[in-house]
Amino acid sequence: KKINNLEVILGDVGLFKILVESLELPARWKLRLVKNFPRMEYFEDMLKRLETNYDLDQKAIKLDKQRLEDLEKLDPNTIIGGRTVSEIIKRFNKKIKDPRDDYKGKKNVRIIRDFLNINTSLQKAESKISSFFLKNKLNNLSIKNYLKKISRINKKIGKKYFINFKTNFGRNTDYYTGLVFLACVKKSSKIIELARGGEYNGLLKTLGYKRDIPAIGGAINLNELINL
Repeated sequence: KKINNLEVILGDVGLFKILVESLELPARWKLRLVKNFPRMEYFEDMLKRLETNYDLDQKAIKLDKQRLEDLEKLDPNTIIGGRTVSEIIKRFNKKIKDPRDDYKGKKNVRIIRDFLNINTSLQKAESKISSFFLKNKLNNLSIKNYLKKISRINKKIGKKYFINFKTNFGRNTDYYTGLVFLACVKKSSKIIELARGGEYNGLLKTLGYKRDIPAIGGAINLNELINL
């Protein structure tokens, strides 16, 4: 029989990886964020650490100290880039004393949180995410190519069903690599799951196969379908 009030929730965990790659962060932080994205509590703890500059880039601090030592050997009245050496030394001393002034942790955390709060219709998802990257001055070339997949889905089924797109959806299962979906209905104020699935392009390799094979799958809740 026809299912009334069917709702589809769509997400894409691959979008988060593209977001992280576009941020001004040390490489080790990018790896950590992507790796721990499914672990929600630990991920939130990581954001708090990043926001408060708990883990500063020690290599960058060491390099600044070396630059300061080199500057101190020069004539303080020498002009470099429109400033005297003495002015530059003052700026370096301040930066080394409190490197958090130039650290972008807080800004990056704000961008991440805002991105994960995107909740819109599938028809508006492509433009909303593109606008988000543009607004935050992030590299949007990769995201434009990636969003073509969402655009194709919208053209095929966007008008047939009510599809909600959430950037934070699907992250609690660590083997999903791209699109994640859930089909459900509301019954007596309860949400009844009818089907769930997604892309898991890296799953076979983790199970011992020599290479990754693109795959998508899902499961249907027959008991709930029968009882509708």
